[in-house]
Amino acid sequence: MSPNTFATFSGPDGGLVNAPCESSNTTDRKTPKYDWNIHHDRAFGNAVSLYEFNKEHNCRTGSPIADVFAIHATENGAILALADGVNWGPKPRLAAQCGVRGCMEYLQEQFFDNDCHPKNTHEVFKILRTSLDHGQNLILNTEATLTTICLAVVVQLRKTDQFVLCVVNVGDSLAYVYSPMHGVREVTTGCRDLLHDRDLRECGGALGPAVGEDPDLDNLTFSFTMLEHDDVVFLASDGITDNFDPAMAMTARVKDFKFKTLDENLPLIETADRQTHTTQAMSEMLERSGKHEPGEDTAMMVCGRFVQYVVKLTNPYRDSLEKYHARMHKDSLAEEESKLTNEERMELDSQRKKAIYTLPGKLDHASMVAFTVGNQQQECISLKDQELVVYPP
Repeated sequence: MSPNTFATFSGPDGGLVNAPCESSNTTDRKTPKYDWNIHHDRAFGNAVSLYEFNKEHNCRTGSPIADVFAIHATENGAILALADGVNWGPKPRLAAQCGVRGCMEYLQEQFFDNDCHPKNTHEVFKILRTSLDHGQNLILNTEATLTTICLAVVVQLRKTDQFVLCVVNVGDSLAYVYSPMHGVREVTTGCRDLLHDRDLRECGGALGPAVGEDPDLDNLTFSFTMLEHDDVVFLASDGITDNFDPAMAMTARVKDFKFKTLDENLPLIETADRQTHTTQAMSEMLERSGKHEPGEDTAMMVCGRFVQYVVKLTNPYRDSLEKYHARMHKDSLAEEESKLTNEERMELDSQRKKAIYTLPGKLDHASMVAFTVGNQQQECISLKDQELVVYPP
């Protein structure tokens, strides 16, 4: 991979800037070697909270955002990382930061700082696997909790114009490729059983002290695919991907799905078809946003479209929750509701909750990071000049 870097970007809220480093001193906040505020339209990431705004605490439920992403892009390749802290709070956020920083610093050292660079994809996968150990150690050193992680390396094969993608992931943070000609395909399908319904509350695996001080590598998966020029490689947390699931988006009924009350008039599909419907929905969303020639669908544009889609999909759900929570406070009850008995009010609250669960979408932290494949021009865009961040209204 070329050492000529044109983007090093991490987020949200600074991403790796204040993340701990691998050190015997767990309070060490060594300044990162790279400036993590340089993004490019062909190397970009985004993260938002889809949760409702809590007026009582003057912040969104589930704050801070526990997802962290990073990308290091060169003129002929890239390293991408995305982690989704398990549950809410500072500890999961710290786990995601440590997981990404530990992995990224080891990968940067192996690809850019050492004289002996990997000679084949087998060596690339060995480096990716070893990087997980560095992420795990940093999580334990800082007493953080659990996080999923997805790591990807885009490399150009020697003496060819061919690019390939190597991915290692743990948990439910997944990797995809968007081709302007062929649509979206998932690369990490091997990390879960597609034939049976999965519990959306279970991530499937995680770094951190999951089993004593060991990680849960139950669904550790190595994935590989060939790439074409102008493909967009992207990693996404389940806050993005689950909102394209046909059952969560309420575009179809899935057998034995228990998280939403689905309209009986919706088409019924098999559990085994959910993943295909999910990537098809992603492709259709990108196609609806306009006709684009190869090379015009940049990483920044793809990230923006995905985030805007999930924000719009979950707006009714989020608005209903905000109204529901407002009415839970006695001060904000309508005059006629304040006259209800406790039993009547409980029944009314029950009806409101049922209405909420009939609305499409899943509230979560939603993040993604993307890279446009090909030989890049080194034209950097500073965050001070342009920032594409979309938050729920």
